[in-house]
Amino acid sequence: MRTFIDEQCKRFGLKPICKASQIAPSGYCRRAARLRNQALLPTRTQRDASLAQQIGRV
Repeated sequence: MRTFIDEQCKRFGLKPICKASQIAPSGYCRRAARLRNQALLPTRTQRDASLAQQIGRV
C-alpha cells in the first residue's frame, strides 16, 4: 500500500489518497519517516531487531 501511495502522491496529493483509503496522513508520514530513518523506530522495535540477530547467530 505504501508503494501505491508513494507513486500516486505526485499525481493526486497525499490527503486525497489517504482519505479515499481511510488512512490518516499523519500516520502515513510517521511510518514513512520511520522506514527512511531506523533511529525513529520505537525502542522496543530496535531492541527486538538486535535480539533477533543475536538469536540467529546462536
